[in-house]
Amino acid sequence: MPAETAPVEEQNKVVSKGIYRALLGIMAEIGAIGKDSYNEGQRYHFRGIDDVYNTLNPPMVKHGVFCLPRVTDIHREERASKQGGTLIYTVVHVDYEFCAADESSVTVHVMGEAMDSGDKSLNKAMSAAQKYALLQMFCIPTEEQKDADHDSPELAAGAPKQAPEGAKACPECGKSLRLRTKKGTTDQFWGCSGYPYCIHTAPVEGDTRSWWVRVTAALKGTDITTEGFKRWIVAMYEVGSSKDLTEEQKREILQKLNDPDGLQRISDETQQLRDAQES
Repeated sequence: MPAETAPVEEQNKVVSKGIYRALLGIMAEIGAIGKDSYNEGQRYHFRGIDDVYNTLNPPMVKHGVFCLPRVTDIHREERASKQGGTLIYTVVHVDYEFCAADESSVTVHVMGEAMDSGDKSLNKAMSAAQKYALLQMFCIPTEEQKDADHDSPELAAGAPKQAPEGAKACPECGKSLRLRTKKGTTDQFWGCSGYPYCIHTAPVEGDTRSWWVRVTAALKGTDITTEGFKRWIVAMYEVGSSKDLTEEQKREILQKLNDPDGLQRISDETQQLRDAQES
């Protein structure tokens, strides 16, 4: 004789007091996690797993939630690198069970993939799987959302306010033009929203790149590493990270980076920070 179970409505009430309510509480407390990390090889910005951990750990502890990972499947194969070496390609399937103090839980299934020339492809794949499990579970944005009436930002001189004059609509097909980024670069252009059926493009005047992309470009060719520059920001502006800077401070930093004397001062100060940490 089957064991008696509580009605579905009653079960949902119990669960809603546990893990569901805890997850909603965590979501209410966490803010945006910006793409402040930069991949020098492929030249793109991303949110690192450490940034995700640092943001989520305090609210998860506060609301009594922990995560249990269970690897359900692993696929590994060897692939040739561009330099003729061997890369280990790994795909991992992981179940992440988010548990509350009352023993209620929810489970999400995520895949992670990574390649490495050594023995780290599984580690990287696991990190990727957990990062995206957390980002998607808590719907973490990349930028802080503001009310539309919060401010009225002014564009920098030369930055495009709209599509080129006379080209608000694509002259080829009539569809709207959208600001796009050339693959593998930070270069932007106006492209037809009807792509790939319409391939009309128009150039963009002015520098429309994000602040951090402009900073990274300014650091290229110098002896200042991205991590060293982040430490310099923390030391000089007494903030936790570049995300805490005001727009005025960001403009001040860009001015220094574009000035040879200011750039040299930053270089000297980052070297002093590096020496202080190593001593």
